[in-house]
Amino acid sequence: MTNSLFAASAADLTIERIRALAARPDQVESLTLEFKREYSKSLVTTIAAMANTYGGTILVGINDKTEPGVERVVGVDAQETIDKIASTCSEKLDPPWEPTFFPVPFGDTSGRSVVVIRVDPNVAPRPLLIDLKAPIRLSRQNSTADRDRLLKLAREEPSAGVLPMGQNVMARG
Repeated sequence: MTNSLFAASAADLTIERIRALAARPDQVESLTLEFKREYSKSLVTTIAAMANTYGGTILVGINDKTEPGVERVVGVDAQETIDKIASTCSEKLDPPWEPTFFPVPFGDTSGRSVVVIRVDPNVAPRPLLIDLKAPIRLSRQNSTADRDRLLKLAREEPSAGVLPMGQNVMARG
Protein backbone atom coordinates (compact mmCIF):
# COMPACT_ATOMS: atom_id res chain seq x y z
CA MET A 1 0.00 0.00 0.00
CA THR A 2 1.28 3.45 -0.84
CA ASN A 3 1.80 6.17 1.76
CA SER A 4 0.53 9.03 -0.40
CA LEU A 5 -3.10 9.89 -0.98
CA PHE A 6 -2.05 11.15 -4.41
CA ALA A 7 -0.74 7.77 -5.49
CA ALA A 8 -3.14 5.56 -3.49
CA SER A 9 -5.49 3.31 -5.41
CA ALA A 10 -9.18 4.09 -5.20
CA ALA A 11 -9.62 1.10 -2.87
CA ASP A 12 -7.00 2.55 -0.50
CA LEU A 13 -8.77 5.90 -0.23
CA THR A 14 -10.75 5.27 2.93
CA ILE A 15 -12.44 7.61 5.35
CA GLU A 16 -10.24 6.17 8.10
CA ARG A 17 -7.06 7.23 6.25
CA ILE A 18 -8.51 10.68 5.59
CA ARG A 19 -9.59 11.12 9.23
CA ALA A 20 -6.11 10.03 10.39
CA LEU A 21 -4.51 12.56 8.05
CA ALA A 22 -6.80 15.36 9.23
CA ALA A 23 -6.17 14.45 12.89
CA ARG A 24 -2.41 14.87 12.61
CA PRO A 25 -1.53 18.16 14.34
CA ASP A 26 1.45 18.67 12.04
CA GLN A 27 -0.59 18.20 8.85
CA VAL A 28 -1.04 21.57 7.20
CA GLU A 29 -1.69 22.66 3.67
CA SER A 30 1.34 22.63 1.42
CA LEU A 31 2.50 23.03 -2.14
CA THR A 32 0.75 19.76 -3.05
CA LEU A 33 -2.03 19.45 -0.44
CA GLU A 34 -5.09 21.64 0.09
CA PHE A 35 -8.12 21.31 2.37
CA LYS A 36 -11.50 22.86 1.53
CA ARG A 37 -14.55 22.79 3.79
CA GLU A 38 -16.87 22.98 0.78
CA TYR A 39 -17.05 23.95 -2.87
CA SER A 40 -16.07 27.48 -3.77
CA LYS A 41 -15.15 29.06 -7.09
CA SER A 42 -11.59 29.59 -5.79
CA LEU A 43 -11.23 25.80 -5.72
CA VAL A 44 -10.89 25.79 -9.50
CA THR A 45 -8.06 28.34 -9.26
CA THR A 46 -6.29 25.91 -6.93
CA ILE A 47 -6.84 23.09 -9.45
CA ALA A 48 -5.27 25.23 -12.20
CA ALA A 49 -2.41 26.34 -9.94
CA MET A 50 -1.57 22.75 -8.99
CA ALA A 51 -1.79 21.64 -12.63
CA ASN A 52 0.57 24.45 -13.65
CA THR A 53 3.14 23.49 -11.01
CA TYR A 54 3.70 20.11 -9.32
CA GLY A 55 0.20 18.70 -9.07
CA GLY A 56 -1.37 17.66 -5.81
CA THR A 57 -4.38 16.58 -3.83
CA ILE A 58 -7.35 18.66 -2.70
CA LEU A 59 -9.65 17.26 -0.02
CA VAL A 60 -13.13 18.81 -0.07
CA GLY A 61 -15.10 18.32 3.14
CA ILE A 62 -12.27 19.10 5.56
CA ASN A 63 -11.77 22.33 7.51
CA ASP A 64 -8.45 23.86 6.52
CA LYS A 65 -7.64 24.92 10.08
CA THR A 66 -7.73 22.88 13.23
CA GLU A 67 -9.62 24.42 16.12
CA PRO A 68 -10.21 22.86 19.53
CA GLY A 69 -13.68 21.37 19.75
CA VAL A 70 -14.39 21.77 16.03
CA GLU A 71 -14.66 18.65 13.88
CA ARG A 72 -12.15 18.88 11.03
CA VAL A 73 -13.72 16.26 8.73
CA VAL A 74 -17.19 17.64 7.97
CA GLY A 75 -17.97 16.05 4.60
CA VAL A 76 -20.03 17.24 1.67
CA ASP A 77 -22.65 15.89 -0.72
CA ALA A 78 -20.19 14.22 -3.10
CA GLN A 79 -22.19 14.22 -6.34
CA GLU A 80 -23.36 17.82 -5.95
CA THR A 81 -19.80 18.95 -5.16
CA ILE A 82 -18.24 17.04 -8.07
CA ASP A 83 -20.90 18.40 -10.45
CA LYS A 84 -20.20 22.00 -9.35
CA ILE A 85 -16.43 21.59 -9.67
CA ALA A 86 -16.68 19.91 -13.09
CA SER A 87 -19.05 22.59 -14.33
CA THR A 88 -16.80 25.42 -13.12
CA CYS A 89 -13.72 23.72 -14.64
CA SER A 90 -15.56 23.55 -17.96
CA GLU A 91 -16.64 27.21 -17.77
CA LYS A 92 -13.53 28.83 -16.28
CA LEU A 93 -10.49 26.83 -17.38
CA ASP A 94 -8.87 27.51 -20.73
CA PRO A 95 -8.68 24.93 -22.16
CA PRO A 96 -11.52 23.21 -20.32
CA TRP A 97 -10.12 20.34 -18.22
CA GLU A 98 -11.07 18.51 -15.07
CA PRO A 99 -8.98 16.52 -12.62
CA THR A 100 -9.80 13.08 -11.21
CA PHE A 101 -12.44 12.87 -8.48
CA PHE A 102 -12.79 10.18 -5.81
CA PRO A 103 -15.78 10.38 -3.45
CA VAL A 104 -14.92 8.76 -0.11
CA PRO A 105 -18.14 8.15 1.84
CA PHE A 106 -18.32 8.41 5.62
CA GLY A 107 -19.86 4.92 5.69
CA ASP A 108 -22.73 5.97 7.94
CA THR A 109 -26.28 7.15 7.36
CA SER A 110 -25.32 10.84 6.92
CA GLY A 111 -24.78 10.50 3.16
CA ARG A 112 -21.70 12.73 3.49
CA SER A 113 -18.33 12.14 1.86
CA VAL A 114 -14.92 13.69 1.44
CA VAL A 115 -14.14 14.37 -2.21
CA VAL A 116 -10.51 13.64 -3.05
CA ILE A 117 -9.37 15.59 -6.10
CA ARG A 118 -6.16 14.53 -7.80
CA VAL A 119 -4.49 17.09 -10.00
CA ASP A 120 -1.89 15.38 -12.19
CA PRO A 121 0.33 17.85 -14.05
CA ASN A 122 1.38 15.07 -16.44
CA VAL A 123 -2.10 14.89 -17.95
CA ALA A 124 -3.25 18.50 -17.59
CA PRO A 125 -2.99 20.70 -20.69
CA ARG A 126 -0.46 23.29 -19.56
CA PRO A 127 -0.70 26.14 -19.10
CA LEU A 128 -4.23 26.14 -17.73
CA LEU A 129 -5.58 29.69 -17.78
CA ILE A 130 -8.34 31.44 -15.85
CA ASP A 131 -9.30 34.91 -17.10
CA LEU A 132 -6.16 34.94 -19.28
CA LYS A 133 -3.93 34.34 -16.24
CA ALA A 134 -1.98 31.21 -15.31
CA PRO A 135 -2.31 30.42 -11.60
CA ILE A 136 0.65 28.65 -10.00
CA ARG A 137 1.18 27.13 -6.57
CA LEU A 138 3.70 28.70 -4.20
CA SER A 139 4.10 27.15 -0.77
CA ARG A 140 0.56 26.96 0.67
CA GLN A 141 -1.09 29.49 -1.60
CA ASN A 142 -1.89 30.36 -5.18
CA SER A 143 -0.13 33.05 -7.16
CA THR A 144 0.01 34.10 -10.83
CA ALA A 145 2.76 33.08 -13.24
CA ASP A 146 4.87 35.91 -14.56
CA ARG A 147 5.66 36.17 -18.27
CA ASP A 148 8.80 34.00 -18.07
CA ARG A 149 7.03 31.23 -16.14
CA LEU A 150 4.09 31.35 -18.52
CA LEU A 151 6.39 30.94 -21.53
CA LYS A 152 8.14 28.04 -19.81
CA LEU A 153 4.80 26.33 -19.12
CA ALA A 154 3.76 26.77 -22.75
CA ARG A 155 6.99 25.15 -24.02
CA GLU A 156 7.18 22.41 -21.40
CA GLU A 157 6.78 18.80 -22.37
CA PRO A 158 4.50 16.74 -20.12
CA SER A 159 6.33 15.57 -16.98
CA ALA A 160 9.33 17.82 -17.66
CA GLY A 161 10.58 19.26 -14.40
CA VAL A 162 7.70 17.88 -12.40
CA LEU A 163 8.58 16.89 -8.86
CA PRO A 164 7.74 13.35 -7.82
CA MET A 165 4.54 13.01 -5.84
CA GLY A 166 6.22 10.98 -3.11
CA GLN A 167 5.42 13.40 -0.31
CA ASN A 168 4.42 11.25 2.64
CA VAL A 169 1.08 12.83 3.51
CA MET A 170 -0.56 9.72 4.86
CA ALA A 171 1.62 7.13 6.51
CA ARG A 172 0.03 4.15 8.18
CA GLY A 173 1.02 3.33 11.71
